[in-house]
Amino acid sequence: MVVYARYEYPDKFQLLDEHLLGVKHRLERILRAQSIAYVIHNLAKRIKSSELEREILEAARVAAVFHDIGKALHYYQEQKEGIYEKDRQYMSFKFHEIISANFYAQTIHEYRRINGKYPYKQTWLVNLTLQAIILHHQGLRAITIERIYDKQINNIISYDHDKSIENIKEVIQKMYENININLGLEKILLDILYEKTGYIVKKYDPERIINFYDLEYSIYIQISRLVTGCLMIADSWDAYQKVGGRASRYIREVVINYLDTLKLSL
Repeated sequence: MVVYARYEYPDKFQLLDEHLLGVKHRLERILRAQSIAYVIHNLAKRIKSSELEREILEAARVAAVFHDIGKALHYYQEQKEGIYEKDRQYMSFKFHEIISANFYAQTIHEYRRINGKYPYKQTWLVNLTLQAIILHHQGLRAITIERIYDKQINNIISYDHDKSIENIKEVIQKMYENININLGLEKILLDILYEKTGYIVKKYDPERIINFYDLEYSIYIQISRLVTGCLMIADSWDAYQKVGGRASRYIREVVINYLDTLKLSL
């Protein structure tokens, strides 16, 4: 079974499991770059938590492996069969970040139900992770409250539900088979998603997304914006590295300049 992150005519493609782990790897590199790490360190000092810097990296890794997981739905995957030169030239799924955020929200809710607590001492990091997932295309398209309540989403989720479950389990299993990637909290949460896929995929809860979206203090919002911006860069970096294609201009004008600033390179 092949589950795509993207496919462009005629033969440019990236597998979803490879993309999720690739973004995780690149996001860690960006967040550990000296200038970004310095900002995180100084923001963390204001909150006075000895473990916050480690937990921010942990939350970012979770965001990376969940950010496109909604693309595993059969609604998106079956588009591959309709890619032609003069018709549809690439796969597209404008709701995937909302659906990915829903999968994360349902999974973290299950974690709390099982363990009686959230996985972070700084529980607002649960919200930071969801913000990063749902906003990782900000600037490319806007996410609004109205779109979270769009009636199309339930139809998309319910479309060939059984195949969507198979796809999600396949992606998670392929990530586990990648022995070059060490998974921490993200594996614990992926385990829950794997075991509860049928329930989590079927249940779309916009109210839970909203509850996990809000951040109370400006310092939390600053850190969230930083992580979200870095996830956007890591996402585009990984996609361009593998596929090129439609992302070329954006990569050239934005991502490469940003990476140069951090003394990183493609």
